[in-house]
Amino acid sequence: MEECTAGWIKTSEGYIMFKNQDVRKEKADCKKEVIVNHHGVVLLKDQLGKKGCWFGFNRHFSICTLSGPYKDIQSGKGSKHISELVLRKARSLKEAVIMFKKQILKEEIPNSRSVIIANEEQAIVLEIKGKKIKSKNYPSKCFRTNIFLLLKEFNKFANQDYPKKRERSLARLRGIIKLTKKIKIGSQLKSPLGSHSERDLSSICRHDHSVTAGSVILEKKKNSFLIYYILNNSPCRGEYRFKRL
Repeated sequence: MEECTAGWIKTSEGYIMFKNQDVRKEKADCKKEVIVNHHGVVLLKDQLGKKGCWFGFNRHFSICTLSGPYKDIQSGKGSKHISELVLRKARSLKEAVIMFKKQILKEEIPNSRSVIIANEEQAIVLEIKGKKIKSKNYPSKCFRTNIFLLLKEFNKFANQDYPKKRERSLARLRGIIKLTKKIKIGSQLKSPLGSHSERDLSSICRHDHSVTAGSVILEKKKNSFLIYYILNNSPCRGEYRFKRL
């Protein structure tokens, strides 16, 4: 299971959104992630020419998705193409949330998802399992790993190895919350996102059965967007590139 780490932090001049893109170890060498800026929509994609993105933003909001803890069909469709559709068509945070929910229910995606959609005012987290969707608004900070915090009733239906994965996800969630307490600007996130714990459970940068194969930090600062990103490498080994839009 892919086990990403993502979050949103409100700042005095805008907001910061980030994600470590984790992939299964056997797929770590297959990614060809690229940045596409098309008509004001910026997408981080797995492969040029394919629909979908694992992180993206427009001038109205940003969005990223994380694999949830439940997979009814291992080869089922994901939600990355819905993220791209919403980024291209929605013109407000409210519209984006409504559109995402509608598309998820319409396409009946079998794999569970956590979704963060945010702007400078708030972040909205959607947890999705089949036709069950629960959402929550966060006014200043929110963080997610691949664990459900809102749809708690699904925990008792988890597969046999989920308790161990839940423990690992909770440890990583506690780790990123602790490491980001004093973050004020986007560049300060480089070190936390590349950090390793002496205890593997709380490592933010992954090198076990999952590998962190990309990382992005988006900072909206007044009318500018600052992007720090690593593609096809982990933040503990690679250097972040920088773009201002």
